[in-house]
Amino acid sequence: MLVIESQINIQFHAWKGGESCEPKDFLKFLLNVRFDLIDPDNSAASKKRYQHLLTWLEKLQKNYEKSYLKN
Repeated sequence: MLVIESQINIQFHAWKGGESCEPKDFLKFLLNVRFDLIDPDNSAASKKRYQHLLTWLEKLQKNYEKSYLKN
């Protein structure tokens, strides 16, 4: 579903705590805690990758909310 480096996964779950998590939680983590993981340059390719990631996480969240995915 979502493959991330183990250290980022550890940081995410430490930030989230023991609560269950959803795709929207990872997006909040990226935007609020680890924005440095998003390419900092303003290139067109970087913006395209960032937009693709946002679109993908939003779609994943919608599927989760429709119970297509189980937590």
